[in-house]
This record gives sequence, C-alpha cells and structure tokens, in this order.
Amino acid sequence: MIADRGYDMNNILELIEKQQATAVIPSRKHRKIQRTCDWWLYKERHLVECLFNKRKHYRRLATRYDKLSCTFAAFLSLASILLWLKTKAAQMEHAIKKEISVRIGEDEVFYTSLKSVLPQY
Repeated sequence: MIADRGYDMNNILELIEKQQATAVIPSRKHRKIQRTCDWWLYKERHLVECLFNKRKHYRRLATRYDKLSCTFAAFLSLASILLWLKTKAAQMEHAIKKEISVRIGEDEVFYTSLKSVLPQY
C-alpha cells in the first residue's frame, strides 16, 4: 500500500500489516522512531496521482453525469484508453524526431517526407 505522510498512523499501519501487505508510507517529521521507506517504490505513487489528475480533465468523469455505474465505468475505460494512446503517440513522435535529428545530415529528402506524414498535435 503506497500512501503519503498523512497516513502515517499506528492504527493504519497495523491494519495494513493485518492484511499481510507492505506499507510504503514515509514517516512524519515528528515521529520519534523514523521508519524506513522504499523511495523507489514510493515514486510510483506520483504516476498514479498524475493519471487521476489527467482523468479529471474529462468533464464527464469529474462531475459524474452518468446515473448508471456501468455507463460511468465504460467512459472511464474509454478515457483511460485515450490517455494511453496520447502517451504512446507522444513517445512515437519523440522517437521519430530523435531519428530525424540523427539522419538530417545524411538525407534531407527523408526528413521532408517524414515531416509530411507526421500528424500535427
């Protein structure tokens, strides 16, 4: 279970241990005994927070207009797929631009033909 410092309480930590899970929660500054935290794993929390933030950009998800939970879940899946596709498209565009910058000295025609094929965002 990954959480921020606000969840660093003994009763929450005991509940996590009862469920035989690992708590990745940094210790609060005022705690007398500082616990160790897997900071590499804790950084993954940032990715999840960013995902929730990006999902809230879809007004339909942020305000929950849908009455039925199945309709809401369907749009949530659709929004997640759209976000994933945008991320993959950006990664591909970056890789292509990187290859273009390497080849620009070799073949100017390759650069112009690829530039016309790339979609503009």
